[in-house]
Amino acid sequence: MSTINIPLKIGDNYISFPENSSDSFKTIFTNSGIISNIISFSNFDPMTGRFVEVNPDFEYIQQGRGYLLVMSIDPSLAGISLTYDGIPFPTSMNFDVLKGMLFKGYNLVGPDSIIIIPSSWCRVLDASTRMTVTELIPTRAYFIFYDECQLSNVATQYNLPLILSFAMVLFYVNLFRKEAKDAAVISSLKEKVRKLQKD
Repeated sequence: MSTINIPLKIGDNYISFPENSSDSFKTIFTNSGIISNIISFSNFDPMTGRFVEVNPDFEYIQQGRGYLLVMSIDPSLAGISLTYDGIPFPTSMNFDVLKGMLFKGYNLVGPDSIIIIPSSWCRVLDASTRMTVTELIPTRAYFIFYDECQLSNVATQYNLPLILSFAMVLFYVNLFRKEAKDAAVISSLKEKVRKLQKD
């Protein structure tokens, strides 16, 4: 068991929980001393594209899920954090596990370990900054846009532009070889014709 500390700020906090807990969200918030300062606590539903309120009384941490925690505008909250005793998940997340959790559209996710995103993926945004990222860090939350462009095929497992460029290079090499061969044949025929004309 380890102590997990998630820094918070006034307003919107896009967070995730890198370890599990036997406590409900309400107990975690109460023990952290922030329960009275929470305006809303929600996750994102990729099916509807909307944030859905989480009931802290009855809901518990879900691995891989990102959350939006909105804190009240109170100057005394400066430097406050969410703290709880974490229990490691049975299986740590990696990129393949993360892929298996995604639905088509935007997903708000949070890793329990550092995850490197392949460059072939379309859009992964830090939920707080809306900046494109290639590395997911525990306690933070990220929007991942999952669509046909991330389906498991050659175009996404490898670098598609590179594949197309290589294919075009091969096409032109073969074309030039054919043209060169044709030019040699024509040159040879012309030479034979000239010899016949001389004879």
